Order: sequence, then structure tokens, then C-alpha cells
Amino acid sequence: MHEFRIEFLIQREQLGLKKKEIAEALGITAPTLQSKLRNPDKLTIDNFNILTGLGFNFDNLIKEKWNNNQKRKLKRKLVE
Repeated sequence: MHEFRIEFLIQREQLGLKKKEIAEALGITAPTLQSKLRNPDKLTIDNFNILTGLGFNFDNLIKEKWNNNQKRKLKRKLVE
């Protein structure tokens, strides 16, 4: 399972939100929400703004992704 989806599910549980409530807030269906969770690249900035408004926090995921990108860049430089 994708780490974004895991974090999303943990936070959803902590916030006491149902998938249907989140989908309605986003203006999409529950199956579309599931699709976006399987492929988070499909989430838009507006989606993230709405999710943040519902109480979700993506700071740790953003920092982790940034750190991973920096590590990859450093490894490439070391190989060159």
C-alpha cells in the first residue's frame, strides 16, 4: 500500500471522518476518492486545500518526499 494512502487512512480515522464525507467535501464520488488514494498524483491543489480544511496534515509526507529527492540527487552526484 502506498505510504500516502496509509497516512491518509490513519488521519481519517483520527479525525473521525467517513470516506463518503470526504468525497462529498471534495465534490467527487467515493470510488473516485479511492482511485485518487491509489494514485495520489491525481489529487489537485484544490483537493489538498479541502483536505487540509478538514483537518488533514501532509507536512510529514511532503518533508519525507523532499528528503528522498535530495538523497537521490546526492547519490547521483556521488556516482558521477
